[in-house]
Amino acid sequence: MPTLNSYALVAYLRGPLADFVDNLRRGFTPDCTHRAHVTLLPPRPLACGVEEAIAHCENVLHDTKPFDVRAGTVSLFEASEVVKLSVDSGREQLRSLHDELNRGPLWHAEKFEYEPHITLAQDVAPEQLQDCLRKARDAWQKIGPASTFALSVCTFVQEAKCDDWSYLATVQLGARNGSIPPLKNGASSVIAPRTPARHTPTARR
Repeated sequence: MPTLNSYALVAYLRGPLADFVDNLRRGFTPDCTHRAHVTLLPPRPLACGVEEAIAHCENVLHDTKPFDVRAGTVSLFEASEVVKLSVDSGREQLRSLHDELNRGPLWHAEKFEYEPHITLAQDVAPEQLQDCLRKARDAWQKIGPASTFALSVCTFVQEAKCDDWSYLATVQLGARNGSIPPLKNGASSVIAPRTPARHTPTARR
């Protein structure tokens, strides 16, 4: 299978909120191995080299202090049939970062207007969509964990094969020269089953 020219920047959730989202999503689509995340820069081809793309991300993020993001309510992107958690607190900061990132070497004419969110269900049968939405709302209201998490690290990823994402670098907010090279053990697949370092982007809305 050929390598795909598709790249994205995401921030992975950690802790109870990540566990909640991962478990709920696998309950809807058992074969799904995407990990809970907020996408800052949706998937796109590169018109530049990878190092230049990562440097652009660093230039945007290294002067941005880490900030809290709070998940809001469960709703639906009707156009793409994606069940998601909205982002309340931190929404404008994410929008601002996206606008800064989607410039220069990483500019891309995106299919949808950027809206920060956390995907809960995707690629489900149309006849099951409303049931997934109802179950997600019930689960969030009944057992939803603390909804706030600190966004301090972003990961630049590549879709090396169809629906198979790999880490290329991580960038820390507020840290100059904060790029961390990918893991050397080859276990850097973003959409592979959870690795010991337990921490993927959604293009569709």
